[in-house]
Amino acid sequence: MKIFFKILISIWASYHLFCIWVLPNAGGFVGRYFADEIVPYGNAISMNTPWNLFSPDPANTMYFASIVHYDEAHTSSDMEQFFPPEKSQIVTDSSERRLLYAMRYLVLDPRRIEVILGPWLCRLHPGALEVSIRYIMEKIPSYDLVLISPDKSVQQLKVTEESSSQFFTCNGAGS
Repeated sequence: MKIFFKILISIWASYHLFCIWVLPNAGGFVGRYFADEIVPYGNAISMNTPWNLFSPDPANTMYFASIVHYDEAHTSSDMEQFFPPEKSQIVTDSSERRLLYAMRYLVLDPRRIEVILGPWLCRLHPGALEVSIRYIMEKIPSYDLVLISPDKSVQQLKVTEESSSQFFTCNGAGS
């Protein structure tokens, strides 16, 4: 009987240590895989408090693409530009990062694009008739998707979503 209790306590101690190791990052791959077995136990002893050691959804790359139209025909003289200009490149300079934060601020409310970004682009380009702006987001693939697709790079797994273009008339704003 004594050996039975030793085995039982050893099994419980191993299970408990496994829960201590997995539950802080329950949103990770191992935590989701064993969730049915360990989450009820973690909830019962108030140990299921996630720490989020890793970013569960990394910041997606977002930017605006705008085309400034100088004539009605929308000819090749129209120029495309990006906001922020770095587009999907890594930015380390703090003054350039401000553009990234400004872009995220504009995205939170589409009216800001109409009120702030459209008129600003018209003022930057005197003589422009209109500006078309579209929002582009490059979604970073999840860790699970990267794991099940070892033959593809992260760049190949990225999904790009684009909004439809919004047009802003520059009559009087840019000239």
